[in-house]
Amino acid sequence: MKMPKNMKFTYMMVATIISALGSYAFNFAFMTHIYKVSGGDKTYMGLTQLFFITGMLLGNISGGPIGEKHNRKNILILCELIRLPLSVVFLLTNNIWALLFTHGFKTFFAGISTPTKRAFITDIVETEHIDKANNIFSASYAIVHIAGPLIGTWGYSYFKKLDEIVYLDMATFALSIILLLLIHNVVEIKKSSTNFFEDLKEGINHIKGRYDLRGLYERHALVGVFSGIVIPLILPFLTEVLAKTEKEYGVMMVVFGVGGITGAIFNKKISQKLGLGKTLFYTSLVEPILLFLWASGISYHFSLFIFFLWGFLFFTRAPGQFNYLANFVNKSFISRTNAVLDFIFTLTNISASFLISIIGNRVETKGLLIGAALSYAVINIIRFNAFSSKALKREEHEA
Repeated sequence: MKMPKNMKFTYMMVATIISALGSYAFNFAFMTHIYKVSGGDKTYMGLTQLFFITGMLLGNISGGPIGEKHNRKNILILCELIRLPLSVVFLLTNNIWALLFTHGFKTFFAGISTPTKRAFITDIVETEHIDKANNIFSASYAIVHIAGPLIGTWGYSYFKKLDEIVYLDMATFALSIILLLLIHNVVEIKKSSTNFFEDLKEGINHIKGRYDLRGLYERHALVGVFSGIVIPLILPFLTEVLAKTEKEYGVMMVVFGVGGITGAIFNKKISQKLGLGKTLFYTSLVEPILLFLWASGISYHFSLFIFFLWGFLFFTRAPGQFNYLANFVNKSFISRTNAVLDFIFTLTNISASFLISIIGNRVETKGLLIGAALSYAVINIIRFNAFSSKALKREEHEA
């Protein structure tokens, strides 16, 4: 994945890793904190994910059109700046609702920055190197998936409180701002002159007009639904079914990250052999199988193996989605199509998290996860030969 030296991209990627590392550590510590202060109530686990994803959704839907109109570097810096004072709230109160609302508001600005960062790559990287940049960028998140959960869960277990993780999170925002300020002389593409809602509507219409993009977004929506079910239930599953603690929770997410790095390394070879479209299609078929095997609760070590495979799968698919859009979508739509990609994921994730917040305490965790896996598999079978699925496999990317 080596590419010619590009200090602008290097600064942006390191800034992203540092900021994301603090955010991931905080998010996992926060999930553990809510589980503790709520007395293990799965309703609040679902609500934690719901507030998080709602903030991300609103940020994503705003980030695409905003990134088409304004200086993307300035947007990224502003998002980091705003999250700094918001973090102070977590030092001042243990009121669950205050924590949840602040977490959602803080995530709103993370949501704005997500599609902006991906579009910013097209501003600072030569066209012929964008695929490699996307792969490296995605691989960097695999590193974050290794270190972030370990720092968050083990740090919380050691200190028995959230404060130290909050300080770390704030420090990473400050370092990220410094690195972004080092990026100079960015040549940006011409900005959209239409209004916010026209931009968003054009992006959605562009996707609706192409079956291959429909296939990509349909699969991403499915990932959103079932990750919305799984993520709030990982810690309850470990404690209730496998009799483990937050430390094992952190280890499991580290293993997911190791699998992610492996997937990012092999992504290029897999995509070259199968094609981007087929890679996205077939990875979506494997996911419910992994979910079913994990939910069976065979053993903790078997769960670690499944999470390694899951990380491999996720980071094989993730850069493939961005590369597909970068290769087969006009640059004037790139920020909006990335924003809609995040929007679809977060919208479906919200629905699933809301479901967990309602039924989480009424249904056995293991049975709920197995039911989700079987539902996922049935939907995949039904959609196997749909027009959108066939178009994605054939990469029918004519506008």
